[in-house]
Amino acid sequence: MIGIFFLKNFLLELAEFLPVLQAQGETSLLNLSIAITATIIYLLIIYLLLFKTNWIVNRLALDKGFKEETFSLNIHRSVVLSATTIIIGGLIIIEALPSFVQQLLYYIQMKKDKFADVKFDYVILQFSKSVIGIFLIVYRRVIVNFIEFKRKRQLI
Repeated sequence: MIGIFFLKNFLLELAEFLPVLQAQGETSLLNLSIAITATIIYLLIIYLLLFKTNWIVNRLALDKGFKEETFSLNIHRSVVLSATTIIIGGLIIIEALPSFVQQLLYYIQMKKDKFADVKFDYVILQFSKSVIGIFLIVYRRVIVNFIEFKRKRQLI
């Protein structure tokens, strides 16, 4: 579940990464290198949390030192991943949709008042966040199947 949460954050940060690519000058090279480093770290964390969970559990000894019997639930992993994907997609929509409407109305008002420097960037950013949330909910089965496929392939 934490891996899917990190995936959500990565997708949202990826949408905000676009202005860094458009910037020019000396500081843009530094910003670009920081953004690429952060992207690589995010992808590594997502990979470990989604596909190498057994390695993390063994490395951190998360299953050792308990006195009680293990508590088992008879819920399939795909059900948990599907529910997590729906919840995270819903949270993204809850956050992004009102901001999208607000930014769109602000943009329309600024155009109507004929301001010279009106930018459409924030409208696109909030729209893309909303689309990501909808994508997570609608294509949750594809996402869960991909995670399960990669996990099973690594166990072989």
